[in-house]
Amino acid sequence: MGAASCVSLDELKKMGEVVAQDVTQAMVHLHLWEDLRKCIPEFEQEMNQHTDFWSSTIDAHLYAGMLFLSRAFDQEPKSASLHSLLGGLKSSPDVAAAQNAERLAEIDKDLRLVKNSENLVNLLVRYRGSRLAHRGLKVSLTAKPAPDGITNLTLGDVHKLIKRGKCILNRCTAFLGMDHYSCQMIGDDEHRQLLKAVRRGLGNVQ
Repeated sequence: MGAASCVSLDELKKMGEVVAQDVTQAMVHLHLWEDLRKCIPEFEQEMNQHTDFWSSTIDAHLYAGMLFLSRAFDQEPKSASLHSLLGGLKSSPDVAAAQNAERLAEIDKDLRLVKNSENLVNLLVRYRGSRLAHRGLKVSLTAKPAPDGITNLTLGDVHKLIKRGKCILNRCTAFLGMDHYSCQMIGDDEHRQLLKAVRRGLGNVQ
């Protein structure tokens, strides 16, 4: 189903649910990756008990978060993504009939923010191509950032893309009369509770 295909409202709602999963999971995994890294100085002794486990867990959250984010901003016409969702909304006669011109103009504005021609989206697409879907030879063989900027995606850029994805998603779901997605984590300190339990266990052993 291409981005410009005319699809039913039910199909658009299903696509919205799929894209919402990618946006929210990107936020969850990248939040956990950041917070686990912040835990290292505070729980260094506890993490050193199982260094391979914790390093693999931290790396896995980064990989998963970036993969979900890349899927949300995927440029493939047949994928379920923000780009395809917006394209479907734009081509839907049902949506056009129910909205005024000003709100429909928002779709065009959002489409520009999820296309590969936008700087941050372009950096994310290139990151995916060289580090997630494929391991770029140039990236693998050089320790320095590639001159084409392929490694220039910063954590600040990722935060901006997540915020952008969330805002655009909620505008899309508003068009479709769907629930608002808050992307708020439940139990986001469970890893800290686990590390505190390890600390208590080490104290009892000593």
